[in-house]
Amino acid sequence: MPSPAAPLRACLLVLSTLCCVACASPAPVVLPAALRTCQAEPAVPDNADDVAFAEWVAGVAFAGRDCRSALARVVELVGDP
Repeated sequence: MPSPAAPLRACLLVLSTLCCVACASPAPVVLPAALRTCQAEPAVPDNADDVAFAEWVAGVAFAGRDCRSALARVVELVGDP
């Protein structure tokens, strides 16, 4: 026959285990390499005709959008302070 203190010991063991788990520090967030860098902004064309200038503007806009989306994902993973 188990002693009357056995259920109490079991409850204390479970309670202390839960306390230790609750106090543990959270796992670090690991960011994928794709979120650590932004696409490079294209260089300004030397002899810019209308087409080259339009392509440069589109490249700058795409690089900015790439960086903003990466930053939004980082905030999603890590949180906003």
